[in-house]
Amino acid sequence: MIIVNLINLFNDENIDGVGQYTKNLFKGINEIGELDKFHFIIRKSSFKFFSDFKDNMNYTLVEEPKFAKYNFYKKDFIVKFYLENIKVSKIINSLDANLVFNPFHSITSYISTNVPTVVTYHDLLYLNFKKDMTFLKRIFSNFKHKDIVKKTAFFIVPSEYVKKDLLINYQGVEEEKVTVLPNPIYIDNSDLSEYNVERKYILSVNSILPHKNMITLLKAFFYIMDDIEHNLILVGKKSEYLDSEIIEYIEKIGKDRLKITGYISNSKRNYLYKNASLFVSSSLHEGFGMTPIEAALFEIPVITTLMTSIPESSLNLLNYYDPPDDYRVLADKIIEVLISNKDHRSLSDIRKKYENKYNIESVAKTYLDYFIKIQD
Repeated sequence: MIIVNLINLFNDENIDGVGQYTKNLFKGINEIGELDKFHFIIRKSSFKFFSDFKDNMNYTLVEEPKFAKYNFYKKDFIVKFYLENIKVSKIINSLDANLVFNPFHSITSYISTNVPTVVTYHDLLYLNFKKDMTFLKRIFSNFKHKDIVKKTAFFIVPSEYVKKDLLINYQGVEEEKVTVLPNPIYIDNSDLSEYNVERKYILSVNSILPHKNMITLLKAFFYIMDDIEHNLILVGKKSEYLDSEIIEYIEKIGKDRLKITGYISNSKRNYLYKNASLFVSSSLHEGFGMTPIEAALFEIPVITTLMTSIPESSLNLLNYYDPPDDYRVLADKIIEVLISNKDHRSLSDIRKKYENKYNIESVAKTYLDYFIKIQD
């Protein structure tokens, strides 16, 4: 039996990229009839995210601690730390398991020393964007991740880029313990719910965080907005990160040409993907980079950067611009792609290649083979 520790995921009403990866993976495993090989540890409040196949799951539901009803400093961190290190450790020790799987690396994670643990390291953002962390958080994060890496028996990473990054930064990790497995991507193209748009638009689906580099997209759009008929729509979970420069360009562009939706349902997001004239991701750092691939599955043109794992994960099939922080270069690329009228068959070919590479059932089989191999 393989224990899957989901305590660090799905702890609010929204689902982020890592949560979507986890849900896609186990949806695929369910569809190939192998879900009974796993036992899930999950917060009771998060169980709704697995409603479409919960009847096939073996699981232990974890209640929120009584002190969680109070508001206090660093509440979310303290609740997670308590659940991981008190509740999860007891559950793992009470079950007859061969392996523990953590689909996400977190500074609150409990890593068992009794049962071999597999951790998916999606990226090393906490090392590569240190300037965006407070000094104390940086020190604590470095300490905790060193401890997690030391105790982890096997590592899954979504790209060769992350594997190299992990081996460089943690030289005690043996290369044969790190395995690159593709992220599963699931899009239901028929799940559409109309989102009111008044004119043609350029779309970006990303949180407004420093490494997502939204300022370059905003600058590029402002630079060309009088020359194109399109609006700009930004979709993603709201963030506290809104520096003065981003606010300045949001105000310069104005509400008539810019829409920031915050988090929206998958069906509304799908509608926006399907009807966009162009998708743009100006990200500086991705361990995988799911949204450009999702957009391409709707057969719309995509522009993104050459940074980190993005060319690798996107199979070098998209439109790229460089350098990533040069808004004039991005603006020129937007104009070029909007007027190029690429043959629709090439967009169809890209979609098919991504469907084959990231199909949830084939990725699920790859994961199962991997889990079987490391237990031998």
